Amino acid sequence: MNENMELPPAPQVGTTAPPSGAQSWPMPVVLTGLAGLAVCIGSLLPWATVTTAFGTLSVAGTSGDGKITLGLGVTLLVLAALQLSKNPLRPWVLTLLVGAAAGAIAIYDLVNVSNRAGELSSAFARADVGIGLWVVVAGGVLAVVAALTGRRS
Repeated sequence: MNENMELPPAPQVGTTAPPSGAQSWPMPVVLTGLAGLAVCIGSLLPWATVTTAFGTLSVAGTSGDGKITLGLGVTLLVLAALQLSKNPLRPWVLTLLVGAAAGAIAIYDLVNVSNRAGELSSAFARADVGIGLWVVVAGGVLAVVAALTGRRS
């Protein structure tokens, strides 16, 4: 072996350096993306369920206002992508408006379904608010938080 040959430095034990070129995403982008996913997924899930002795019937969000919230969820995903681009535009105002709209639609429908569920429930059937409405509300709230976080950065 050649004595003039240098060995590379030994790696440091216990350190976790990110790979070269790795970039972390800003928190508002992550929150906006998660909000968009939540709104989209919640729009596709059941917004109301009716359970009888014969089985359970679910009504998907897309048979009503879920079509609108699905479009708003896609818009949130586009806004998250815009925040990642080199575009100097920081669409926090749009994120705030779109998230608030999705949340408001879901809350309106949640109250409406809840009131009707109370009217329809009897000894033979039980009506409930579906999980999709709750997921859309959570996504709307998360989008508003993302917008407020993005405004400060």
